[in-house]
Formats: sequence, C-alpha cells, structure tokens
Amino acid sequence: MLAIALGAFWGGVLRWQIKNYIIVNIIGSTLLGFLVPFKQLILIKALLGFGFCGALTTFSSWMMNSIDLAFQGLWLDAMWSIFCPLFLGLIFANLGFSLGKKLTG
Repeated sequence: MLAIALGAFWGGVLRWQIKNYIIVNIIGSTLLGFLVPFKQLILIKALLGFGFCGALTTFSSWMMNSIDLAFQGLWLDAMWSIFCPLFLGLIFANLGFSLGKKLTG
C-alpha cells in the first residue's frame, strides 16, 4: 500500500503540473501498457501502475471538459474531446505494451 500511495503522490503532483488531460492520459496509457508484460514486477506495478498512473490519468476532467463543450453548443469539439483521447490512449497503450513485450521476450 505504501508503494501505491507513493506513486499516487507523484502521479497527482505531475497531473497538477501538466494540466492537460490529453497529455496525462497518453503518458499514463503508455506507461501502463508498458508495465503489463512484466509479470514479476508486482511492487513496481503497484508503484507505477496503480499509484502513479492511477493518480496521473484523469477520466473525470476528460468527461467534464467534454460536457462543458457540449453545453456550450460546441458539439464537434465535444466529440473531438471524447474520441481523440480515447483513440490516442489506445494507440499509446498498444505502443507501450509492444515495447514492454519486446523487452520481456
């Protein structure tokens, strides 16, 4: 639990510094995808996966930005706000996973 708390602290601090939900979600998706193939690194996964990535990535800010755009009548911007980070997250999670898989053999 200490590893998760420590990772969450630094993930939250970085999230607060970056202030861009697309960038933090891409970073988190890439790192989490990278960590998945490393089966034996339980403590590192707790620190970086659950803690750091969990606090870094932000579903709520992403959705609130999308809702705000929709309430302003900016429907295309709202749809872009929803689907762009979703697809980028999938792409970067796959890239991270592929890199982790290559390193683990």
